[in-house]
Amino acid sequence: MRIRKLFTLSVVSIILFGCTFPQKTDSKQLQNIIDFYQLDVNDRREIECLTDNIHFEAGAESQQGKIAVAFVTMNRVNHPKYPSSVCDVIKQRDKKTCQFSWVCQKKTTAKKMLTNGHEEKYNYMRDLAMYVYLNYQKLHDPTKGAIFYHANYVNPNWKKVRKTVTIGKHIFYKTKPEVKDI
Repeated sequence: MRIRKLFTLSVVSIILFGCTFPQKTDSKQLQNIIDFYQLDVNDRREIECLTDNIHFEAGAESQQGKIAVAFVTMNRVNHPKYPSSVCDVIKQRDKKTCQFSWVCQKKTTAKKMLTNGHEEKYNYMRDLAMYVYLNYQKLHDPTKGAIFYHANYVNPNWKKVRKTVTIGKHIFYKTKPEVKDI
């Protein structure tokens, strides 16, 4: 059952990103799909943090919206101005402001959803998180390199960023290139 879910997720995600996937899959190809519990403890922790962020920031969004939030998180991990781990990026604060609002609101982790009869939804988001986390460098970034986003019903009045794309109810941004004096 778990392999089937991962396989389905891989097919859907690959279609989303415009890649090709073989029509017929043999057992050898299925062995390449990694199960969450086969990963080391650090990778599992990072994926669970990413899952929580997807859940609380984009739980009601489409699959593309969830993946976009995962990409912003991963883009920050790979940006020199941010911490180098998913969990640290998500928990980062700027004075009293949290980078992700749910962290300041002290919401519980998405893992606790398992006890509330939402195991399928949680596993789906964890599979998305794992897919982006493990394949980040190979995937097309739907946010076009964004490291910021906000919901379309707020106006943070950011000045040093430029819009890259709108996905669902989120507007994504990246920093404007600095202009150097000649």
